[in-house]
Order: sequence, then C-alpha cells, then structure tokens
Amino acid sequence: MSDDEKSKSEADTRTLMALLMVVVIATLLMALIAMILPGVLGIVLVVGGIGWFAVMHYVLWGWWLSGYLRRQAERDAQEEQE
Repeated sequence: MSDDEKSKSEADTRTLMALLMVVVIATLLMALIAMILPGVLGIVLVVGGIGWFAVMHYVLWGWWLSGYLRRQAERDAQEEQE
C-alpha cells in the first residue's frame, strides 16, 4: 500500500469515526428530549424513520452505482484492448 493510499484510508477512517460520533450524540440528545417532552417522541420517530430511509437509500444507491461503474470501466477496458 502506497503512502497516498494509506493516508487516504486513514482520513476516511477518521471521517467515518467523526460522523459516527455526531450520529451517536444527536441520537442521545433526541432521546433525552423525548424523555423530557413525551409528545416529541412521535416527531422523533418520524424524523428518525425519514433519516433511516435516507441513509439506506444513500448506501444502497452508492453500492449499486459503484458496481455499475466498475463493470462499465471493465467493459471499456476490454473494448480498448480489442
């Protein structure tokens, strides 16, 4: 693994950890608010559901698109070789 790849991997890991900490802190704050104001629980669940849908859409779309682009690049490389 080259130095550039290693530093990119480390940066990606740090970014993911920071994002995970933000999500955990936000979840804890929303849970605290829901305990203090029980009427907010419905709003928290709706917002959480929409957020979950958005995250799953982003992950699944990215997974599908990366595979599609990889297959397209392989086809292009094969066509150039022929």
